[in-house]
Amino acid sequence: MFSIKLIHPNHLKYPYFTDDFDGTNGRRPLMNFTGNDRGRSIAARLPIGHRSLVYVIHHQRFVWAIEFIGTVEEGERAAVAHGITPNEITTKWNVYRPIRFLARVALADAPSADDIFKKTGIRFNSS
Repeated sequence: MFSIKLIHPNHLKYPYFTDDFDGTNGRRPLMNFTGNDRGRSIAARLPIGHRSLVYVIHHQRFVWAIEFIGTVEEGERAAVAHGITPNEITTKWNVYRPIRFLARVALADAPSADDIFKKTGIRFNSS
């Protein structure tokens, strides 16, 4: 199963959303979801092993390929281990899942949806 996960550009500046962590002291790389009922439901339903391309809104670029490797409950424990405090990202998007990075591309080199369409014929849209 595959999907596209949207993130805000500010998401890129927080270390707990990077691959700088290996699970030591309970800190794992995380992906977050909206803390409302819909966001929590989506986060909880994604099976372990689900993979996503991560798309930075505003920049309109795909920067990561990730795999969800833990549950929402494991994400909550990892968020506590990281000492995550409320900020412009984590106040609204405060449901977490542990992830593993499969690939990373620097934002400056990341492909756009149009680049991918030109190379593959696959069009990404919001419908």
